[in-house]
Amino acid sequence: MTDFQHRQSAHCESGVMANMLTHAGLPMSEPMAFGLGSGLAFAYLPIVKLSGLPLIAYRMPPRHIIKTLSKRLGARLTTATYGNPEKGRQALDAALDAGRLTGMQTSVFWLPYIPEQMRFHFNAHNLLAYGRDGDEYLLSDPVLEEAVRCPAQSLQKARFAKGALAPKGLLYWVEDVPLAHDWEKLVRKSILSTTRIIDSAPLLSFADTTLLLRAVDTTLAVVRSGQTTESELRQMIDLLRQTDIPCMGIALNGVKRRWRRFPLLAPQRSRLSTQAPVANRSEIVGEVGD
Repeated sequence: MTDFQHRQSAHCESGVMANMLTHAGLPMSEPMAFGLGSGLAFAYLPIVKLSGLPLIAYRMPPRHIIKTLSKRLGARLTTATYGNPEKGRQALDAALDAGRLTGMQTSVFWLPYIPEQMRFHFNAHNLLAYGRDGDEYLLSDPVLEEAVRCPAQSLQKARFAKGALAPKGLLYWVEDVPLAHDWEKLVRKSILSTTRIIDSAPLLSFADTTLLLRAVDTTLAVVRSGQTTESELRQMIDLLRQTDIPCMGIALNGVKRRWRRFPLLAPQRSRLSTQAPVANRSEIVGEVGD
């Protein structure tokens, strides 16, 4: 495969997809692949510790961009995992011999071209194979400036590393992708999909949650019927006021849907005060369902 052009990217999965689609005839930048694949997210997991600190993630889980981007573009993508490492190696060789630009999931720790001080046990690093030369594979690693070579034995270890997010020899390649798209519609759909409420840790349970508020423009308080007390809600509102972060409202979850018939009356000004937030009172929030 002599016509493949390596391009460096900010993220491995979106970088691989951008290069793969471009090679298939659909020009695609890495930021566009990341956006159309709705890769942006936020997760705060205090129960998971890395170096003693809570896990904070800003992207969707591995393979999300691959699946989402392919679906939105209508691309036919072949994917396969292997329980037998030798069959996985043979499948990679067969794909390369057929001239396919092949994506794969690997472990950073076993890639010898990565500087030793930068290697760590992360099993969801994506890269491309575009050929082989003797006992070496020709790889396009999106995080590097230039294409690299990797010994077959090292790549085999990287593809079948054990542990969390184990690659299981994952291979994938584009069979076909439509070249004509309604980009305005696609971009709008992707933005709407990416826009979601950031669900943080409980405000009253973790002190770190107040630190996260500094990174947002507004908040939405979420309470549950029958669980959140009025006292807890008032305490939460007080904490939000101390941060000077505006609260756009309160969402009440867990309300049972009930149907009532009301006589048609002339519109009247509500006598309820909007200054005092109250939780778990149907006469305040109305009869609404989730």
